[in-house]
Amino acid sequence: DTQGREISADVSASDRPEWMDIYEAKPLSWTSLVPPIEWLPAYLRAIKGAPPTANDEKLQGDLPYSFTGDAVAGLTVGFMLVPQCLAFAL
Repeated sequence: DTQGREISADVSASDRPEWMDIYEAKPLSWTSLVPPIEWLPAYLRAIKGAPPTANDEKLQGDLPYSFTGDAVAGLTVGFMLVPQCLAFAL
């Protein structure tokens, strides 16, 4: 814990490790409480085929949005977990 503080105090912003940005204290916001507020508009624009904004590309990362893939994943999880939960409930 103290090592992280020493690193942040001694290292300039350009030389900081990337993990420090992830774990840095950030103010509470609605998007941190309800993440779909941030990514759902970009997801809907991608499904409609609208050109992505710069923020949309940052949110998307390296993998393109895929409604078909998301639907298959959701159905797979649903078909696997519902019977499992029912079995555990017995």
